[in-house]
Amino acid sequence: MLRKNIVIISIALLAMIGGLIFIITPLPNVIQIHSTDDDDISAIEGVRVTFHTLLPQSSSNQTVNIDLTSSEGNFTLVLIEGLEETKMLDGLPFTTLANITSTHVNTSVSIDTPIEGWLVIYLVSYSGNLDVIGDISVAFLVPHYGYGIGLLAITVVLMAYILYKKR
Repeated sequence: MLRKNIVIISIALLAMIGGLIFIITPLPNVIQIHSTDDDDISAIEGVRVTFHTLLPQSSSNQTVNIDLTSSEGNFTLVLIEGLEETKMLDGLPFTTLANITSTHVNTSVSIDTPIEGWLVIYLVSYSGNLDVIGDISVAFLVPHYGYGIGLLAITVVLMAYILYKKR
């Protein structure tokens, strides 16, 4: 009986520690904004192609991963978020996080300040017609409170079971 209680207490302590780790430590999460294999992103000169995603309210420490290739012509990539009114583009407040003019870009842009709401990426045709193939994704850290609370609940249930059995 004592051995069984020790095993249950050990499991409860592990669940409690795991629950606290899940609550305290944010884990990486990735949103795929755009991924192309066979289909192209096409834009004629001067026309913007827009990618956008709604980030969770609790997201922080975002990294925008960009891997795009243009078969013809250069493009300008502008990353935009609508929190700070630092510049204006078509009446939309934005901060330029990256402004890259190239036929190929493979880069990561770190965003230190938390972005709440929409992250918008404009792909601006810079010269010539544009056929772009590639991936854009956003990685961010987000707390997983649900897992932590679940593990803490397991701790409470196991401890209650031990107390019930002792009576």
